[in-house]
Amino acid sequence: MPAGKYRDYAAIEHIAETQDPVQLVEFVKELPAGSRQFAGSAIKSLEVLLKTGNDQLFEESIVYLLHRFPELPQFRILESEYLLFRNQVDGAFERASKAFFLDPSSSQAAAQYLQTAYSCQGIPAAHALAVKVVEKFPFSSAPMWVAAKHCDSEDQLARILSAWSRRAKAPRHLSKMVRPLANAAVRANRIDIANNLYVKAISYDLSSNTKAPEVKSKTLAGKGGSSALADVKDVLSSIRTEYFLAAGTALGIVREGKPLDHDSDIDIGIMDASWDKEELESAFQKHPRFILSRTHPDNPKVGVTHRGGASIDLFRFYEENGQMWHNGVFVRWHNTPFTLKESGFPEIPANLPGDVDKYLTECYGDWRVPDPSFDAFIDAPNLEVLWPAYHEHHRLRRAFRYVRSGAISGAMLEFEAVKSLLSGSTEGRRLLAMAESMLCGAKRAG
Repeated sequence: MPAGKYRDYAAIEHIAETQDPVQLVEFVKELPAGSRQFAGSAIKSLEVLLKTGNDQLFEESIVYLLHRFPELPQFRILESEYLLFRNQVDGAFERASKAFFLDPSSSQAAAQYLQTAYSCQGIPAAHALAVKVVEKFPFSSAPMWVAAKHCDSEDQLARILSAWSRRAKAPRHLSKMVRPLANAAVRANRIDIANNLYVKAISYDLSSNTKAPEVKSKTLAGKGGSSALADVKDVLSSIRTEYFLAAGTALGIVREGKPLDHDSDIDIGIMDASWDKEELESAFQKHPRFILSRTHPDNPKVGVTHRGGASIDLFRFYEENGQMWHNGVFVRWHNTPFTLKESGFPEIPANLPGDVDKYLTECYGDWRVPDPSFDAFIDAPNLEVLWPAYHEHHRLRRAFRYVRSGAISGAMLEFEAVKSLLSGSTEGRRLLAMAESMLCGAKRAG
């Protein structure tokens, strides 16, 4: 092991890759500021301090590191993220704009600059900036997703698609960026455009000789789910709101004693009598470990993101026709009405549905058998579709994921489910024929 600062650098790199974030925090606490001489390890250290909520050490470190590396945008980006969590939006925008000024070619800086512009510059100005960012970074996921998630009208969608098309000419470009572009279309309520984008992208992937990377699923693994639950409790206790663990989070706690690593988010239920969306959003926005998420405009839930990276969805549970319901944007789920009880896990002080076995059976069927591929929007026994066109679009998104993973048989199941949709266009019919031909070829080869 090398001596001095080189040893510290090697240790930070090793701990960041192999150990729990808390261990890295404890190691960083013992280092003198001068030991953080390497930008790469310093960035990793700051990221962990930010995610784990060690604000005092983060603030001490950022002062030193901005002095040590004044020309690097990454430290200003991290400081901007920190200030957003602290609800200091003007300061966050100033740091992000400085980072982008330091490196106009940085897509990460552009994404943070655009994110903070939406927080404090007003929608018209931020929308104009989004169009410029899309044209400058048409193949970079981070800024494209920020622009997509803030798309709120057909006019803004048209501007985004026009700006992107000025730079993107080849079919492979759409294959790479179809997810944020289609997301923008859905948020503008142009599901037809979103479907057409996916049909074109899937057709290219099926016909291309180049294997595209698999679509990574959003998961809770490594994002401090239990820590996020503790902070959720702090927020909801501060406004005297009773809540309970719902859906996949209830399943994880009962079956494994913690949130499921493969789950995409943490699900929180709040009974109708206690539901106040404005109060909830205000309380989470004021808390230094949460920021509000940008959900679909028609989604009734409250979405927040925790410092550690975990996404949290808060749902209103209400009674209707003898059933207890909670809604997503295009589906809703029903359960037999239930009371609440303590979870029974001291490390996770939260309530669960009283008859939790019945609740989970209604939601998942045989919930004791792990099924990482379970899709609550498709597979849930207690599902009711509210928006059929969006539900079809969701199945098309699933088909895209299957194609990217090489699971043509899985994609075919989704194509069959939306066959009437695909049959309505020349490109859709061509896609069906292509997929059927490939599936037949695979069966003959097998």
